[in-house]
Amino acid sequence: MMRLGEEASSRWMVRAVALAVGAVVAIYGVGLLAAVVFLPYRAVGQSVACQSGLFRQVRAFRMYADDYDDRFPPHPGWMDRILFYLETERRLHCPTVSRPGEPRYGYAMNTAASGRERGRIDDPDSTPLVYDSTDLRWSAADAFASLPHPGRHETRARRSAPSKRGNFVGYAGGNARFLPDAE
Repeated sequence: MMRLGEEASSRWMVRAVALAVGAVVAIYGVGLLAAVVFLPYRAVGQSVACQSGLFRQVRAFRMYADDYDDRFPPHPGWMDRILFYLETERRLHCPTVSRPGEPRYGYAMNTAASGRERGRIDDPDSTPLVYDSTDLRWSAADAFASLPHPGRHETRARRSAPSKRGNFVGYAGGNARFLPDAE
């Protein structure tokens, strides 16, 4: 037979356990809700970081050319050659395909610009220099043929317009732009 003090004590224990379970469920629920709400913004953040990194790579290519008779580096080992002009090796990693410490890069150099003199490129603002690539190796290079399809990045939707997928391309003229997937 249970006494009054023991019965009150067991009720208190049941309530405390129920409250603890409810708190854990609430915390997991808030975490799940935050993941669902903020996950799309992660992709946009990675896209912004990629564009910034690609722009810095283009700037490093141009600084290299300033030091080497106005010529872009040859494509074999191009990352080794521009690394000196970047503040960190991390700028050579696309954040969408690589985590810190991974030997995956995600950028390729256009072989058509390899070793070329800047002044001899007919339309530098339209000539790809470095771009998102399906080739994840160090110093990947090809004839602008390894763009990921569908695109690796997503643009921000503005004024209820749908987001677009595409890739970032750095041009010999010094700019980096988003190249949307062909529809």
